[in-house]
Amino acid sequence: SPLCDWRSAHGGRVRGGGRMECYLLGIYLFLALTLLPRSSGTTAKEITCQEIAVPLCKGIGYNYTYMPNQFNHDTQDEAGLEVHQFWPLVEIQCSPDLKF
Repeated sequence: SPLCDWRSAHGGRVRGGGRMECYLLGIYLFLALTLLPRSSGTTAKEITCQEIAVPLCKGIGYNYTYMPNQFNHDTQDEAGLEVHQFWPLVEIQCSPDLKF
């Protein structure tokens, strides 16, 4: 890895001295940089409770939802565009799981 090459090129040693430590450090840094939440400089979006407006989502056991939702849809219109892709599958009743 570049980190290990830098260490050997500069005559330094990583504590423990082995290549395995270099790889583990590289993996740790990669995970830390990719999994930590990033600040976009914007404030958190306020969650609002709303009556369900998407026709496909009506009559499934509850009348209200919240936005933004767990799929990061900001509006019901946005969620509706995605959920309506499944309308043909609901219509042909290919699975009992498609209609709640």
